[in-house]
Amino acid sequence: METSAYYYGDGTDNVVQLTEQQANAANNFRFTATRVDSENNEMYGTTNLTQEEMVHYSAAAKVLNEYLADHEVYQVDTDSPILRPVK
Repeated sequence: METSAYYYGDGTDNVVQLTEQQANAANNFRFTATRVDSENNEMYGTTNLTQEEMVHYSAAAKVLNEYLADHEVYQVDTDSPILRPVK
C-alpha cells in the first residue's frame, strides 16, 4: 500500500506516513464504553468503524504509537482532524 505524509496534531512539526485508509480510520474512530468491570479493571465498548476500517485503524495506531514514543504531539484545535494531508 502506498503511504503519504500526514501532519499529526496541531501545526506542521509532526509528520507521519500512513495510507489514506489508515488516516481516515484514525480520524473517524469513536469509542463508546458500554460496560466497565471494576473488579477486573476492564472496559468494554463499541466503535463506529466497520471491521475493515478497524484493520486500517489498528495499523494506523501502531504507526502513531511508535511515533509518540519519541515525540510529543498536541491537539488543541479539536475542530480539525488530528491527521491532515501534507500538501
